[in-house]
Amino acid sequence: MKIKCVNAVETAIGRKITQAEARGIEERVRESMRRLAAKNPAGWAQMPREGRLREGAKAAAKDLMHQAELQETRAALSVQAHMRHVPEVERAGKGGFKVIVRKLDQANTYIKGVQREYLQKTLDAIDYATRQDSGSMVMRGVRWISNAENPEKALAFVREVFGKDGGDAGAKAAARAWLDSIENMRNRFNEAGGDVRKLMYGYLPQPHDAGRVREAGITRWVTDVLQMVDRRKYVTENGRQMTDAELGEALEEAWRTITSDGWSKIEPGQYRGEGALANAGSQSRVIHFATPEAYVSYLGKYGQGNVFGALSGHIEWMARNIALTETFGPNPAALFRTMHDTAMQGGGVDRVGLLMNTTDMFKTLTGAFNNSESQRAARIGQGLRNLEVTGKLQQTLLSSVTDIPTYFATLGYNRLPFWQGTVNLVRAFGSETREYAHRAGLISDSIVSDMTQYGEGNLGQGWTARLANATTKAGLLNAFTDAVRRAFSVTMMGGMAKIAHTPWEQLEAGDRARLTTKGWTADEWAVLHQATPEQWRGVDMLTPQSVLDVPGVDAFTKQRVVSRLLGTIADESEYASVAPDLTTRTLQAGGLQRGTGKGELWRSLLLFKSYPIAVMSRHWDRALHGDMSPASRLQYGASLAVGMTLFGALAIQLKELAAGRDPRDMTGQEGDDPARLAKFWSAAFSQGGGAGFLGDMLLSGIGRQGQSGASAALGGIAGPVVGSAFELTYDVFLENLRQAAEGKDTHAGAEAFRWARGHMPAVNIWYAKLAIDQAVLNDMQEFLSPGYLDRVRNRAEQQWGSTYWWAPQPTGMLSSEGMQGPDRAPDLSAAFGGE
Repeated sequence: MKIKCVNAVETAIGRKITQAEARGIEERVRESMRRLAAKNPAGWAQMPREGRLREGAKAAAKDLMHQAELQETRAALSVQAHMRHVPEVERAGKGGFKVIVRKLDQANTYIKGVQREYLQKTLDAIDYATRQDSGSMVMRGVRWISNAENPEKALAFVREVFGKDGGDAGAKAAARAWLDSIENMRNRFNEAGGDVRKLMYGYLPQPHDAGRVREAGITRWVTDVLQMVDRRKYVTENGRQMTDAELGEALEEAWRTITSDGWSKIEPGQYRGEGALANAGSQSRVIHFATPEAYVSYLGKYGQGNVFGALSGHIEWMARNIALTETFGPNPAALFRTMHDTAMQGGGVDRVGLLMNTTDMFKTLTGAFNNSESQRAARIGQGLRNLEVTGKLQQTLLSSVTDIPTYFATLGYNRLPFWQGTVNLVRAFGSETREYAHRAGLISDSIVSDMTQYGEGNLGQGWTARLANATTKAGLLNAFTDAVRRAFSVTMMGGMAKIAHTPWEQLEAGDRARLTTKGWTADEWAVLHQATPEQWRGVDMLTPQSVLDVPGVDAFTKQRVVSRLLGTIADESEYASVAPDLTTRTLQAGGLQRGTGKGELWRSLLLFKSYPIAVMSRHWDRALHGDMSPASRLQYGASLAVGMTLFGALAIQLKELAAGRDPRDMTGQEGDDPARLAKFWSAAFSQGGGAGFLGDMLLSGIGRQGQSGASAALGGIAGPVVGSAFELTYDVFLENLRQAAEGKDTHAGAEAFRWARGHMPAVNIWYAKLAIDQAVLNDMQEFLSPGYLDRVRNRAEQQWGSTYWWAPQPTGMLSSEGMQGPDRAPDLSAAFGGE
């Protein structure tokens, strides 16, 4: 058969094939014959055997020619990428690794731009799948608060993608938006050296959960999938539909591939290099579902998440691949190794900070550390972290007022108008600004986070993830953060419109340096320079559509400029309201894989520490090394330190009021108590600088709400997951056992209740916590531990001299006396030493 295949292919191609091309030629021809048979099984079956072989050989020959052309294209793209990056690393000598860090940061910024560009185009689809306009009011509310999709809408959308007209205009528009966007992404990826073929029917991603597939076992999984697939898509090379046994064998091989992450296809001991990223997505699809219902059912049983998760995860994955191949060529890993070796030859040391290197940064950039070694271990670790988020981030909005000084500091750094930024900050909470921002590609950060959680394991899936999402949404943290970044993004889009009128060579040195830091080149700026801004509320705005309307420039170049523009704005908005950058994410990963003991422990250790780390890696690094004069850097750092300290003080006072206490004295009894004065402003500096979680513990010296000092210290250092486990084991169980053995009174019930209360959803939300405490929880705590409330009041008095405007009361709704109201209004003069 092989000789016939070789002869047929050589006849079709018009030349002798090479030995490399001859390897696997028989399977290549058979695969081509199966692909042709699937398009027209009846016609193919009627064709003579020699005719089928001839047509299969023609298709295989066409594939060989395509592969040869593709190799030439990839070689040219690789050379271009090499010339863009390696000489600069070489010229830097010992500073080569600093150049690599800068290039990785630029690539990270560019990925954000590509993500937002395509997320904006698919918003109709995602919005439709998550729209809560069916079912009971209770179910709508539950789905909205937990970010769950609407199952009826999701199924209607899938039906339209399958080509089944359900008469729902919204579903039809959403399906069209999705299909157009992924086709655009496919073409753009292929332009950068990819080789993704187009399905013969509407594409929907298939994110398999390897753990669930493995747990089902090969027999059960194959039996289930056999009932779901479209048997017409599975034919042999002669056009005959596969038998159950033949299809079962194909699905068994698919099960092995899914559960082993592709390792089942590798011979033991075989050399395995890092393949070109441009090959991603080039494999043929094995599972073809027969109906929309079958697809949705499979996602629910064996997939990662739901339809919304599948769409979002695919956008994140493709956007990353597009950005990396456009930046570093078809094989980013190979180019990175070349840059790394060049920097080593220049005498550089691969060290970023104290704990990282550029290899870890590159793997974080590509998402390599997010592949789980054990799905079960990763789910358990992520679930525990989600529970800590649920219990401990319900008052985070009160700390987020420290976004205000970083917002204005970032406005100043980018030389954006203060007044316009202030107006936009107020307007950003309205629907008109939100809708315009989304149309302009300035996607809300919460939407992007929902997308990346499926691609990067941010919160993951499952009920703990829904609880964590519900916590941040109910606490209004998402809304506040989105508004701050939206306000900055709109302001910067207007600022870009102003300077885009200036040619690259004539830009002020500071502006050009800042743009170069984000990866802009003179050629990209030349396209932006030709764009005609659009008007919004009387202000020129440089939107993606402005760039796409530039005449005389090819579509792919314009798309790259759009991605650069959106990435630049998105990255700066994450200075305005601080978000983890590549350095922070690399430190969070710790060079360790998800789903390993060390990896999950390290991620738990750094839970809640991303904000202070990001403040240092973004703002304080900018103050030390930013594209400013020394005097400007000093001014930037000083104004930031003062502003964050003042707003840190405001955050502390808001927390005090939310707890029923009067504001803390900020004057140290009008200067009579220097120790208390220093203690308050040290806490304010700690809170404003992002170290509040650890800083409060260090400054107070004791635990919170009855914690032992050891539990508080361990939680601050080793993270809340370890801290909570230690508190439950030591404070609640071991310490009470010791006290009981010594004949002392124990408070095991009260301490267990306090521990559980700290992990309960909803009861600690900042705007409801005080009322819930007074109505129910204080009464229960006092019942379990008589004198508990007195101890709380005494501790607040001893630590801070605090007084209460609504003191903790043992008479709640469950008591015979009933719940009592506040004693008085808050005494705001207490903040300034008043009585």
